[in-house]
Amino acid sequence: IISRHNYSPAILILDGFYEVTPSEELILKSLIEHTETTLILMTYDDNFTSITNSFDDFIKNNFSIETGSVDPETALPLPLSEKRLSYVSYPGIDEEVEGIARHIKNLFISGRCRSLDKIIVAFPKLHVYHDIVQRVFKRYGIPCTFSISKPLGKTEPYLALTAILESITDDYPRLPFSRFLTSPHFKKMPALFREWIPQISLYSGIIKGKNSWLGLSKTLSDVKSPALRDILPEVEKEFKWIFKKLKPLESLKDRGTFKQTSEALHKLLSELDFSDAEDIDIGEQAADILKELSLIDNLILADTGNKGGLREFIDSLRYILNASEKEAEGEGVQVSGFFELRGAEPEYLYLGGLKDGDLPSMPEIDLLLPDNVKTKLGLVNMKRYLHLQQFIFQWLIDSSKNLHLSYPAMEADRLFLPSPFLPWKAETTEKTPGILCREEELLSHPEIPLSSHIKEIGIKSRLIKKQFGENSKIRVTDIDSYRTCHRKFFIEKILKLEPSETKEYEIEAMLLGTIIHEIMEELMAKSRSYRDFDEMKADAEKLLAKLLAEKPLENYWKNFIRDSFLSILPEIYELESELRAEGYSFMKAEVLVEGEVIKNIKLKGKIDRVDIKIQNSSRTSRDKIKSSENNEVEIIDYKTGAAQLSRTEIVNKGASLQLFLYAALMKSLGFKVNRAGIYSVKDTKITWVPGKKDSLTMDDYIETCLKYLEKTVSDLRKGDFTALPLNEQTCRNCHERAYCPYIQAPSN
Repeated sequence: IISRHNYSPAILILDGFYEVTPSEELILKSLIEHTETTLILMTYDDNFTSITNSFDDFIKNNFSIETGSVDPETALPLPLSEKRLSYVSYPGIDEEVEGIARHIKNLFISGRCRSLDKIIVAFPKLHVYHDIVQRVFKRYGIPCTFSISKPLGKTEPYLALTAILESITDDYPRLPFSRFLTSPHFKKMPALFREWIPQISLYSGIIKGKNSWLGLSKTLSDVKSPALRDILPEVEKEFKWIFKKLKPLESLKDRGTFKQTSEALHKLLSELDFSDAEDIDIGEQAADILKELSLIDNLILADTGNKGGLREFIDSLRYILNASEKEAEGEGVQVSGFFELRGAEPEYLYLGGLKDGDLPSMPEIDLLLPDNVKTKLGLVNMKRYLHLQQFIFQWLIDSSKNLHLSYPAMEADRLFLPSPFLPWKAETTEKTPGILCREEELLSHPEIPLSSHIKEIGIKSRLIKKQFGENSKIRVTDIDSYRTCHRKFFIEKILKLEPSETKEYEIEAMLLGTIIHEIMEELMAKSRSYRDFDEMKADAEKLLAKLLAEKPLENYWKNFIRDSFLSILPEIYELESELRAEGYSFMKAEVLVEGEVIKNIKLKGKIDRVDIKIQNSSRTSRDKIKSSENNEVEIIDYKTGAAQLSRTEIVNKGASLQLFLYAALMKSLGFKVNRAGIYSVKDTKITWVPGKKDSLTMDDYIETCLKYLEKTVSDLRKGDFTALPLNEQTCRNCHERAYCPYIQAPSN
């Protein structure tokens, strides 16, 4: 090419070359032969001859040269030996990038450097710093350009494009499909989707399925947001519209050719107006890529009948997008990786991230060529790789006129050491004066701590008398909820506020509890009639089939519940046999009780199960709870989780009053409650209070719990909703934690 174009410069200057490849040698040789005078600058350092000698030998073996040297005293910048090298340690990565941004901004404002393209910021591991640099530099108004090009497949428009195809292939999973529906790169997508899909995705619990998206009114029938409930019919209408648009691609899901898929996708992109505000040519670019993909059919042998469908098309599209790069365009500060600075001589260099392990870094493990094989073949082995990093580092130190070195001292709870390339005991502190961005200006005003805005809930007692006054019947479960945390009770039970959480693919605890209660109620009602386990199991299978058919659950969960319950049925049978051996027989489930256990305190509740003590084989009525001569009972509360009932916590802290308040209500109806227990279906065991070795009787527990009840209701009626948990474990997962005076307010 050089000969063909008759390229013959008068003077050629070569600088920064080392370890040239054979192809580079041919180009350099041709250039030098066509040049009158060539000036070659080489680095001479006894420590790095293994790196620089190859280029030196190439020049000496191919050309006649005149050697000369530069007086170190006249060289600019100063060599490393005469530089006072130092570095700055920052608390973390964010602080480091912020420190660099402040230094650059101060440099520009002071007039010392008005040309930002003279500044280079580099990191050994740029991918770790990329997004942070982008965010922080934007905050400080510093334009920057990253030297590493970004594959098209990693850009937002094409991520949204591939999300369409992934959605169709995998039956519209929640995250890819939501990404497509809310993407700003489809201008004709209904605006309704961008506004409501995030909430729908949050509350619906949809995993995948076209029918699930089309049946949102059923899925979200119990959603508490009136606005979302009202908009659902219109959302479903728009879903029908978008699925109609996607139907041509759906039909090609399993057997479509590349040409058919490319044409259908191109039509869809045109109808949805695929575009990007930062790249006006993206529509044409996408069309060209799809045109190239359609040609793949010509490479497939006609007699193979190979029609890979949408999955194969996605793999090919993703390969092309990741192989195609979006050239970095822009101006301002240049941000690059460490190895990209080979041969560079920046005027201003900010070299960050210089922590041990990142510089020098170890080469990636090569499973094909071990290190000893690379050594014999003359390839770059581990020792040479580490040596090359030291050479580049020293090159940059020697050649940069203005240098700023730094490293982050820690990340989360991990401490870091500075790079071994940095000099010993040369760490300095840095203070860049001035307010250099809007956030700093806001922070410069007198600081008002968040805790000063957090207040206790104050409410007049008359406002809650209707619900908890002397004439009202308080739910037994509300007593325990209030005692757990007064503030949490007010937010969740009175205001009925719930945190926004992503609905997981799981059975709702309330629904699972209802199913277990119903199954146990039906089984226990017939427990005395079962002659053996097999008879109980056969009846359980029939009951499960009937009950689960009525529940709004997918078949997967129905099968899961059925199999899980049947697997623990033998343990349940043994547990029930033990209760019968102790003289108890199932009496009734879901027992409604109410009464005035203390003057002016009326309670109501529903006991999961009441068993009666059998005396002289007397029969009992299961239709109505009433006092009789045979009045000894036990009460049971079912739990799908583990049984948690601590006798010490009950007596000393008033925890878990529910069972004993039920016992008090039963006592007021003329029954004698011998014991109360938590029946853990998960562990198939019952935890009883009082226990066999308990020094306290049930009457003792009832008396203790009634004292706690009196104090609790008194506080509730006064409007006391102070943030004070009964057990601090409650605070760990509380959604109110960030705004709770108990957690956030400073201690007095």
